Amino acid sequence: MEIDLAHIDAKYAPFWYAVKVTARDEHGQPTKGVIICEHITRKMLSQELIKQAEEDLCVFQALREPRDAKVMI
Repeated sequence: MEIDLAHIDAKYAPFWYAVKVTARDEHGQPTKGVIICEHITRKMLSQELIKQAEEDLCVFQALREPRDAKVMI
């Protein structure tokens, strides 16, 4: 089932997930896709992806709230 990636965080947080991209915006960023697999850790997701033969995959971490960016000088 195709999912809008802008609204996926609330449903899948705090998992890492791999998406087969089905649509991109004018800047090439993924906007829609089909979830191929999900895991609580990126390491486990990476091991699962070794078995996949899909093209145009993106990996994301779903977050309940956006992280604050801090610059250290």
